[in-house]
Amino acid sequence: MMKKVLVMTSAALLLAACGGSDNDRLTAKSVAETCDSESTYLELSSDEKTIEYNFRAGSETTEAIYHCLLEETGAPSSVDFRFMETRPIDGTQTADWDGWEMLWSYTGKSKGTMIQLSEA
Repeated sequence: MMKKVLVMTSAALLLAACGGSDNDRLTAKSVAETCDSESTYLELSSDEKTIEYNFRAGSETTEAIYHCLLEETGAPSSVDFRFMETRPIDGTQTADWDGWEMLWSYTGKSKGTMIQLSEA
């Protein structure tokens, strides 16, 4: 009988240790602060749950911020691949993963690609 209690207690402790609280969850605000600490490229929505970014390829800084957004949120490589392959004719594209949703629309080289990255 004592072994069953110990096993159940150990299992309960293990489950509690693995589960994170809402306070541990990565937020759009924390991602924006990490990827653009000077707040010059990223715009955070008033509810602090969406990041807006007008990505323009060719700039080392803007590309680093884009890759930081994907890395910080744990985006799979397929999101980056789809993003890089998007053409103006494709319209607005979406992807979601692990509590995040990204929408983007490529409007051509002169205007760049508008990205909205939101907590899902």
